[in-house]
Amino acid sequence: MRRRRGPAGRALLVISCAAAALMILVSPMLLLAVSRAGEVDWTVLGNIGQAYGLASALVSSVALVAVARTLSLQTRLNKISHLQAFRSMQAEVARFSFDHPDECLGMVGATTPEEQAAAKANIFRTLHARYFLAGLELGEFSEWEVRHEFAAGLFSTEGGRNWWRWGPPRMGGSRGGRVPDQGQVRPPAG
Repeated sequence: MRRRRGPAGRALLVISCAAAALMILVSPMLLLAVSRAGEVDWTVLGNIGQAYGLASALVSSVALVAVARTLSLQTRLNKISHLQAFRSMQAEVARFSFDHPDECLGMVGATTPEEQAAAKANIFRTLHARYFLAGLELGEFSEWEVRHEFAAGLFSTEGGRNWWRWGPPRMGGSRGGRVPDQGQVRPPAG
């Protein structure tokens, strides 16, 4: 796990960057002062100028690495933001389906009370699976936790095994479940 920089580490980083920038800005003026001081060996000054070029290239390299890291973090934050928006929308749909079962459960073919109870259980299983998948993708859960906390409970019941057998709805990413073929409808198994 990565360690985060504390205030002392940040201060040292800022001071180092400021010192490097000051050296880069001051070095041409120092060369001018040396040239006015008397006999000048331009070969030596040329070598010093080459060293200035090396320092500039090193600073540019560090800046490029910082920009790349920033872009990488921004990409990850955007992915997390989109995932969070998707999960919020999914939670709203689920909340609506639980608050208005008559309107929603008919869409999945659940007409009898038993079918409606099974459909509600499958909605809960799907929400639970997506919760653990999001936690796995965000690094909040380890694969071990998903296997032992989610899967163990899911597969301990016949309803959970039926839900998985018919293929959980695609949960996004390469770790998603199977997608039923076109026209294949999941029965409201309990």
